[in-house]
Amino acid sequence: MTYCSGCGTKLEQGMQACPACGKMDGTSATDAAQGQAFAAAQAEGATAFPQTAPKNDTPDIWIPILAFFIPVVGLILYLVWKDDKPQSSSAAGKFALIGFIVEVVIGILIFCSIIFLISMSTI
Repeated sequence: MTYCSGCGTKLEQGMQACPACGKMDGTSATDAAQGQAFAAAQAEGATAFPQTAPKNDTPDIWIPILAFFIPVVGLILYLVWKDDKPQSSSAAGKFALIGFIVEVVIGILIFCSIIFLISMSTI
């Protein structure tokens, strides 16, 4: 007996598509095991397919450093990783914002000091 890899429905021998979801049958041993796990979970009252183990999402040290010094890269990493790696994307986004604010403040200070020096030289 095989199971649909899409929804876990039992498939009769020789069926080419699942009658419940319409997915074409191309099940492997892994798909069959997942289908059996799904069917067992449904029998116990669960409504969702069993989730896989969570991925390691600890941000590397280079992500905040890169995002701080090049905020555009931090913004891009945030947008790319926001669904798959929420902790890493959050770190990239925070340090990109901090880096942008620091760069703006430094730019304003440099601009003001240049204006001050120009005004002092004309006196």
